[in-house]
Amino acid sequence: MGDTQTAIFVKLKTVMATILKLDISEVDEMTSAKSSLKDDLGIDSVESLDFLASIENMFSITIFDHEAPDLRTVQDVIDLIIKKQTVQ
Repeated sequence: MGDTQTAIFVKLKTVMATILKLDISEVDEMTSAKSSLKDDLGIDSVESLDFLASIENMFSITIFDHEAPDLRTVQDVIDLIIKKQTVQ
């Protein structure tokens, strides 16, 4: 059974804090489900690779190369995780 959206969001904020080298409280303040990974959070192409690898490990899923460009917002990531957990 997969995680709830809220549980996934909390886990994602931990990953974002690590990738962006920020305190979790800073990530809490600046992040919502609507946040753009690139524009709002400043995750660049190199960081996005680390971000996606961390997500794959944390949630035991595989994110394929063709799926990555569609992950523009935090909600996009949450939706993909839920979809992949449902399929497993």
